Amino acid sequence: MAAAIEGTKNAINAAADMGVQRVVYTSSDGAVHMNPNRSPDQVVDESCWSDIEFCLKTKNYYCVAKTVAEKTAMEEASKRGIHLVVVVPAFTLGETLQPALHLAMYMLIVSCMKGTRKACPNAVSGFVDVQDVARAHVLVVQNPYCAWTLPLHWRSGAPVGVYSNDERALATVSDHR
Repeated sequence: MAAAIEGTKNAINAAADMGVQRVVYTSSDGAVHMNPNRSPDQVVDESCWSDIEFCLKTKNYYCVAKTVAEKTAMEEASKRGIHLVVVVPAFTLGETLQPALHLAMYMLIVSCMKGTRKACPNAVSGFVDVQDVARAHVLVVQNPYCAWTLPLHWRSGAPVGVYSNDERALATVSDHR
């Protein structure tokens, strides 16, 4: 977890030192969805975070690291005057860099499919193709009005799109396929 936090600080500060004014940060659904106290009907937005105490109790250190790293990115960007845009993809599927499926990934997928994963009560798993995540990044890089993005989930064959606090930025990834 320390590496994620320090790496995030270093990346934001290096960008600021080089005069970069806008950074697109890739987070994870893990930073927002692990909260057993949130109603399943609540719309997830920039105020939603995974419950760190719950994640620690369930030994979900990935979600702890992603939550703390994203909050760190927001704090560092604010201190350094950088406009930060956060892309929050769900469980990302698609081509990988390695030639075979990683064992941990295989075990995670199997446990989700069998319903044996107990660390995700009151949660919905979303899936998105890696190519759609890449498209979301391109959209937010090209659109200066984007503030942050909703989690990208696969629903009815199209990922949910990009949210912004400026109407000029509203677009969906599926509109650009």
